[in-house]
Amino acid sequence: MIQLIQLNDPHLAQMLADYLQTQNMPCQVQSSETGISVWLLDETKASVAEREVQRFVLEPHHPRYREAAWQQEKPATWR
Repeated sequence: MIQLIQLNDPHLAQMLADYLQTQNMPCQVQSSETGISVWLLDETKASVAEREVQRFVLEPHHPRYREAAWQQEKPATWR
């Protein structure tokens, strides 16, 4: 399991995790005192996931992330 990013906004974290899951990159969202972390469960997909996170940082409100949340039958889990 690899931590991809830590955010302050749980909605953005969930949108990113849902998007990554639609791209066949299973994730988990974890809340802590310091923020909300998105963790990649499959380490073999780390390089692709990190590129997607960089794209997300540049455009966190892009429609692809909101649309992914609606497409997900099973959203990313929280710990």
